Amino acid sequence: MYQWLKSVSLKRPICEIEEDNTVNDMNKVQNELIYYHRGSYSSCKLCAHKTTRIEYAVKIIDKSKKDCQEEVEILLRYGHHNNIVTLRDVYEADKSVYLVMEYMRGGELLDRLHKLKYFSEREASDIMQVVTSTLCYLHKSGVVHRDLKPSNILYATESASPEALRICDFGFVKQLRADNGLLMTPCYTANFVAPEVLKRQGYDAACDIWSSQTICCYCSWKLILPTISN
Repeated sequence: MYQWLKSVSLKRPICEIEEDNTVNDMNKVQNELIYYHRGSYSSCKLCAHKTTRIEYAVKIIDKSKKDCQEEVEILLRYGHHNNIVTLRDVYEADKSVYLVMEYMRGGELLDRLHKLKYFSEREASDIMQVVTSTLCYLHKSGVVHRDLKPSNILYATESASPEALRICDFGFVKQLRADNGLLMTPCYTANFVAPEVLKRQGYDAACDIWSSQTICCYCSWKLILPTISN
């Protein structure tokens, strides 16, 4: 099993942790692990499997701020895609839910872009091929990511090849269910949001297309498309 996490079956999307000594062990080791991302309702840490020593990323979600049920269900359903982060295990305690995921050793697309200043036309094209084909896969199943941006696209390996890219952070993900197929809640990051999201009149999977085109411009020329909500 993992350091400070008790292994449980993935047949149940969210599983209860035994509160006797498991959580105590978890808290003891938790302080020694490294935070590498903090958000408004979650944080990420690095952990290792106790037996294999394989490293994983653990997304720790504050239950009082976020219901992660849909995120878990969609990752379990669609995470087998080569370019979507893989969810390995799920644990639930009183205050938090822990998502054990593959560790993105190569870091963020955003960090690589800052290091290189800009991508060549060939590399930008290869990156966008991966992003758009993965979006196509999600959209065909009625899944909308809603927070697509360079910092949510990561490399699984240090090779930084386009094939190693994974779309991550499905915290705002939504499965389209309404009769008209429209979403109403404005979930976004300012520089990558589609205009229709800001209008608050309903939007669909096309919001991801806008975000992907903004990523394309940013990767090629570091330009951000202007978002006009009027």
